[in-house]
Amino acid sequence: MALKRGVRSDRAPKPIGPYTQAIVAGLLRRGDLLRRLPGVVAIYRRKCEVMLEALAREMPEGVRWTHPEGGLFLWVTLPEGLDAGALLRPAVEEEGIAYVPGAAFHADGGGRNTMRLNFSYPSEREIREGIARLARLIRRRAPERTAQHVHTIHRRGTSVSD
Repeated sequence: MALKRGVRSDRAPKPIGPYTQAIVAGLLRRGDLLRRLPGVVAIYRRKCEVMLEALAREMPEGVRWTHPEGGLFLWVTLPEGLDAGALLRPAVEEEGIAYVPGAAFHADGGGRNTMRLNFSYPSEREIREGIARLARLIRRRAPERTAQHVHTIHRRGTSVSD
């Protein structure tokens, strides 16, 4: 998840030059990187918690997400009928946010209703705001059936899904 300022083509991964490689090698050799690791992990853990809290607070019924035990991303699954790839343009243009559509990670052509959200880059405030914007977009674009709260109908003691 990134607010629009993070949506730029020059943000694509690039090879690391020899100067940067030398700096990283020095940090590794002296053990500086390993000493800093617990602090970095704590920062990312907190950002993940903030994103999970925002998802629980903001997302409409039918949206699901993972609870990662590590890493820098979590996965969101939208209700059937919503295509995360098709929502990306309105996400950027209307809400000023971006994410990675999940279909690119499914070799079988599936995952059209999934997306990968990054919590390492944005600030906690940006995470909260970005998730609120994403939820607003999902509500606007959801098919009528998923836009409403899905109820279970009880008839004569039997549960029937709507």
